[in-house]
Amino acid sequence: MTSAIAYENPDHRMQSSDMLISKNYHIRQWLVIVGLVTIGLLLSVIFINCILRIRRVYRRIELDEEKGSSACTQYENV
Repeated sequence: MTSAIAYENPDHRMQSSDMLISKNYHIRQWLVIVGLVTIGLLLSVIFINCILRIRRVYRRIELDEEKGSSACTQYENV
């Protein structure tokens, strides 16, 4: 009997379906936004990590050059 009452008005059935689709759409929008923000944060962390590694490599090269040039001047003075 209750199923007959629930399906008695097809417009009501469509409205509840539209509301469900609307809720799902909003949830999908939020999930897309959260996903994009997460991807952006991960990419920025990776980018910063790469920059720090490059700086470390250049710092090592500069230190090696300074050590090499100071060693040469020591031998020249002797």
